[in-house]
Amino acid sequence: MPAVIGLPPEALRPPVEAFANFMMHSRERARRAGTRPRSDATAEGALAIVRGLALFLADERGKPDWALADLQDVEAFLAGQSKDRQRRLVVLGR
Repeated sequence: MPAVIGLPPEALRPPVEAFANFMMHSRERARRAGTRPRSDATAEGALAIVRGLALFLADERGKPDWALADLQDVEAFLAGQSKDRQRRLVVLGR
């Protein structure tokens, strides 16, 4: 898994790692296709958002599994994030 600032809780980690792998494979595909890949900062920012949601679910909502997350959890996470809410929502939509 690429470097992520800190780690999400163990139970929530596999999907975060899968997202990190998706981001890295997307960058490689873009390079091979001759298109503009996402920068390191963009990829790391997206990973930090997903990690933040995982930590929020575990710490604030007491949900140890992604399957337990619902719309209210995402709304609560975004409500606590006054900066770049739209970007965070786009990333979480992936």
